[in-house]
Amino acid sequence: MCESCNLFLNFYNTYHFKSIYLYVVTIQLQTKIIKKWKIKKLKAALMLAKHVQRHVKLAQQKTKAKQEWNIPKNFASLVLKLATL
Repeated sequence: MCESCNLFLNFYNTYHFKSIYLYVVTIQLQTKIIKKWKIKKLKAALMLAKHVQRHVKLAQQKTKAKQEWNIPKNFASLVLKLATL
């Protein structure tokens, strides 16, 4: 699993999306992914969430990673809804 996925899953398991912005700040402190993308923080968070979802789908083909990580099926829409509150 890549660094972005690890950071995301740690955040997801700890905060359960109470604050998508807190997550973005956490990522910004630990990686340069936000600066590389040169886009708004919210959009970066959504893009990173989609990135993680893609990794989950790939992992799910071989393992039951999705259940192990406790990530809901409507993951992308959940991120979008909570990020736009």
